[in-house]
Amino acid sequence: MEKLEELKAAKEEKVRIAGTIEKLKTDIQEFMQDYDVLIDNNGNVIATWKNTAPKSFFDLKRFKDEAKELYMKYSSYTKQSRVFLIK
Repeated sequence: MEKLEELKAAKEEKVRIAGTIEKLKTDIQEFMQDYDVLIDNNGNVIATWKNTAPKSFFDLKRFKDEAKELYMKYSSYTKQSRVFLIK
């Protein structure tokens, strides 16, 4: 029970820290506005914030619905695994 309580407290701390990190990132991004690069007083690049190229993705659900036989022909399954959850 003690280890579970420690784990829960650590997860809560992780969530708090993640929130702080996101807030700081947002503050920096708001400071940068439309600029792609943030430079320190010595001229060193310390952060970048650039647009990415559009990405394509494979619509597996649609493929499964529209080409079920082909989907089944090329489907393979992994070995069963165990999942550890804290309630």
